Amino acid sequence: MKLRDIFGIEQMSICVRSVSENFKLCEDFLGLFLVEDFLALDATDNKKMVRGQSYDSAASMSGHLSGVAKLFQDDVNEAIFIHCYAHRLNQILQDACKKISCMNEGKELYELLYIFICLAPKRLDAIVSWEVS
Repeated sequence: MKLRDIFGIEQMSICVRSVSENFKLCEDFLGLFLVEDFLALDATDNKKMVRGQSYDSAASMSGHLSGVAKLFQDDVNEAIFIHCYAHRLNQILQDACKKISCMNEGKELYELLYIFICLAPKRLDAIVSWEVS
């Protein structure tokens, strides 16, 4: 999943899900990696063992012409694409929260607090150093 953190740095989280010889499901989080010029071709280099893939609906990931999912399936037919249901759940929860006024007010308060802190480098440094200690 590709995302931008609160400081505007674009990162991609890489997780590998596999099945052991005992048919036990294993899931390993490999880490967060900086994304500079992400192309769909970059993510399709090592794909021989891939049997399933799941991304959000971004065109570079799930596009039916040149997205990562399509490029995987062109070379490895077994690598079926399933839309990321966690992402869909997130979208559903966001839509539901928009309908609840206290959730909107809380979100607005957090956004104003974020702006207040991030627009002043001294405040931001104080928060970051406080968070580290």
